Amino acid sequence: MYYDGDQHLITVAPTRTGKGTCHIIPNLLTYQGSMVVNDIKGENFKESSQQRLKFGQVFRFAPFAEDTDGFNPLDFVRRGTPAAFDDAMLVADMLIVPGSNDDEGNHWKEAAKNLLAGLIGYVTEREPIATRNLQRVRELLTLDQKSFLAFVQEAMADPAGPPYVVRAANMLLQKADRERSGVISTAQAQTSIWDSEPLARATRISTFKVEELRDQVATLYIIVPPEHLSTYKSVLRVVLGLALSSMTRKPPERSERPPLTFLFDEFPSLGYMQPVVDAMAYLAGYGCRLWLFAQDLGQIREIYGDNTTSLLANCGARAFFGVADYETAEYVSKMAGQKTVLTSTRSLKTSRVLFWDDIWGVESQNLQYIGVPLIAPDEVMRIPVRGDQQRQIVFLQGQAPVLALKIPYHVVDAWAAAAVRAPVSVQLDQAPMPPSTASEPPRQPEGAAAADAVAKAKAYGAAAAKKAKPWASAAASAAKTGAAHLGEKISLVTQQGAAYIKEGNKRKGQGMAKNYETIDEIKASSEQTRENMVDFARFVRETEGNIRLCEAEIAALAPNDPRRAVFEETRSGLERSLASNRRMVEVGRILLDGGEAIVESIEDGA
Repeated sequence: MYYDGDQHLITVAPTRTGKGTCHIIPNLLTYQGSMVVNDIKGENFKESSQQRLKFGQVFRFAPFAEDTDGFNPLDFVRRGTPAAFDDAMLVADMLIVPGSNDDEGNHWKEAAKNLLAGLIGYVTEREPIATRNLQRVRELLTLDQKSFLAFVQEAMADPAGPPYVVRAANMLLQKADRERSGVISTAQAQTSIWDSEPLARATRISTFKVEELRDQVATLYIIVPPEHLSTYKSVLRVVLGLALSSMTRKPPERSERPPLTFLFDEFPSLGYMQPVVDAMAYLAGYGCRLWLFAQDLGQIREIYGDNTTSLLANCGARAFFGVADYETAEYVSKMAGQKTVLTSTRSLKTSRVLFWDDIWGVESQNLQYIGVPLIAPDEVMRIPVRGDQQRQIVFLQGQAPVLALKIPYHVVDAWAAAAVRAPVSVQLDQAPMPPSTASEPPRQPEGAAAADAVAKAKAYGAAAAKKAKPWASAAASAAKTGAAHLGEKISLVTQQGAAYIKEGNKRKGQGMAKNYETIDEIKASSEQTRENMVDFARFVRETEGNIRLCEAEIAALAPNDPRRAVFEETRSGLERSLASNRRMVEVGRILLDGGEAIVESIEDGA
């Protein structure tokens, strides 16, 4: 059964009943549109990432992995625009995990949200690029009380800053000491997870743009191990919430591509997310849709309250299996509707005849049609969820309910084959790939088989080298010309222009700056450098992945297998490319800092 509509989807089933094996992984293996996956255990990435590479780019935000992609939440804020305040407020809202409906607790969280939005605005507008991240927000927030209040009063409340930052500072300063301390401590508690070093490494700089998922086919896996799920709830809210909101920044347009699909596994565990509620109402118009996964309806209702009805109503496909609670079973029963059955009722009317001992009676039978549930709640709860007869109830909008088989991906040959890790050639121009012996005892090829294996390995190695060489040469060339070009500007403007300004000749200094580079041009150059850094960071990630796959192939071959030399040569080429790309990322950081220095020197002189 396939659903090709553009409306949202929901799957409701308890844990360990097959949501991943029967719904998530089969779609990751076959769906050729972009996908964002909340991959709690990382199993979806392991089973499907190589297959997804055939459809487009694959990104993995996994803070506990050394080779994680980077995602800086503060890149979401459109600094210097009227939208900056709303963007900063949304980031702050995602940082704070809602709790119970305790009015006092909500008061502190709302006040903390305003403070965080102000701090985010300050960092994005006034800090250099290198420190525009949530770690810097956290550093400021955890200053000792005296230093923090001095910072708020002198820096945040500076009238020259963004108005919403100034207002946030003034609101905090106007509070009584006790209330102010409560606001600060709440903000500190809600952001404590951002002290994590793995998280800091993964969120300092973005190695991809969320918009890429909308503009081209790509896949983003968001992976947090189960043991860290409760503490990283804020992180998941930030990444998923901002990714959702980013999709509506561009006007809706008609596209032949399948909709970008967000797979939110265990989405109620993230707490109330306004972007989810908003997305259910209008995201389909932007070529995107949500697929929500929950254990039962009570879990959703506890978090979303009255919005639960709207969430369900906006889903064009709803699947239920393994139902173990009566509320969900009753909902499914009512959704399935009724069937008409013919019933028979009998009645006996008796009477005693006067002066006679006998009793006379009249028996009557009444036939009528009545409506009964197509499937009763208790029957819903008895639907098998394991074995050959495992079933699910599926509701597609405008159609009768379907009692369908639930098929794990590993029993379908095509899906099982796609789930096997693809060879390196998927990432290297589809070069011919020698047969993998990972699942067999290493053996030495003989005769014609050996010659054929060597030929295939050489073809693979040539394709890999061809792919690696342009990366290395382009990186070296860009490093040389880019550093020299921008280095001259840095030297000219900061050394000569700043010197004039320092001497007091502001007019001459400003003129010097205008002759060679305007502030806007420098900022534009910095943005271009930043985009280049994203590209080179992506090259780093791709090359690291190719190296790992090469090493896996080498490990699977016998020590005297002639293919080993080709793979080892390929790995060496990839390692050289990796070093070049890493240098380019570092060069980019230097150039960004230099651009910031230029702008600051000109603005200070003005």
